Amino acid sequence: MRSLTFGLLLVFSLGEPHSRVTITELPPEQVPAGTCVAGNAGFLGVVERDDHERTDLTNAEIGGWVKNKLKEGYSVMLYPQKSGRIYSITKCEATQH
Repeated sequence: MRSLTFGLLLVFSLGEPHSRVTITELPPEQVPAGTCVAGNAGFLGVVERDDHERTDLTNAEIGGWVKNKLKEGYSVMLYPQKSGRIYSITKCEATQH
């Protein structure tokens, strides 16, 4: 791994002095048209009738939320937290038509 990293650094250092390298993660296939506009980040929770947020979601609630976000054209990243909550980051990937 070190030789690969060194080789990549060597190749980039031989390029133009003001060149810029960027890396973008792309989905394996084009994401179909969706309704998303912009990404979002935050903790998952359900607001109850008394305006209290419940964060101990069931598997069905989490799965339903993810499925809806995917239909809307988002990519979804979920991060478990030590507190037991789930932090989510969504990114709008859909091809807008």
